Amino acid sequence: MYVIAACPCCGSEDLRRWPAIVSPFIANHACGTGPTHANLCECHGCSFRFFDTRLTDSEVENLYAGYRGETYFEARHRHEFWYSRHVHEGIGNDPAEMVSRKENLAKVLGDRSQSISTVLDYGGDRGQFIPDGLGTDRFVYDISDAKPIKGVAGLTSVEGRQFDFVMLAHVLEHCSEPRQILRSGQRGLLASHVGAEAIRHLRTGRRDDRQTMLEMRTAAVRALRDVGGRKFRM
Repeated sequence: MYVIAACPCCGSEDLRRWPAIVSPFIANHACGTGPTHANLCECHGCSFRFFDTRLTDSEVENLYAGYRGETYFEARHRHEFWYSRHVHEGIGNDPAEMVSRKENLAKVLGDRSQSISTVLDYGGDRGQFIPDGLGTDRFVYDISDAKPIKGVAGLTSVEGRQFDFVMLAHVLEHCSEPRQILRSGQRGLLASHVGAEAIRHLRTGRRDDRQTMLEMRTAAVRALRDVGGRKFRM
């Protein structure tokens, strides 16, 4: 693990900090150590909250090797009792969630989906959240060993490739350096004009959820601006 002193979204060093500890599951399963001190930080520049202790590339590989497999379940359940068998088996497999996410994205894309031929779900598990009928060539890239669903091809690397549309859902919060992922947009990997539209369509029901989503959207937009996404605007 290593420690950062600036916001991973906007780069500001104007932070508020609260004492915390690294999750025992993360410390043991990914790092092979016991819980250590960390800080929960809030950026005064973009409102993003994050832990200043980050995982190295090798530790990330440890965490996601056999992701959602039996060994992963046993290790996590041992430290986090709420992570039950029901929760474990439901993540990424809930039919209602899959339908809802695919329908919502299809609504955001609208008629623009007709111009999309190649689709990549980056960090997309098995590719099960790609909307039905979107694209003729459908790919998924994930560092876990999840087997892609029928009609989706798995990739071990995206270097040197371009796609008409890239999905990046529930991924950045797993990244120690999220701006490195977003910089791929400068190389033509990400369809920034579509991503901006998706960010503007973030909606939730409860007030606390709306506030959280607003803070996430603000942080995401500032990170995208920082890496050259000029088309992103609030």
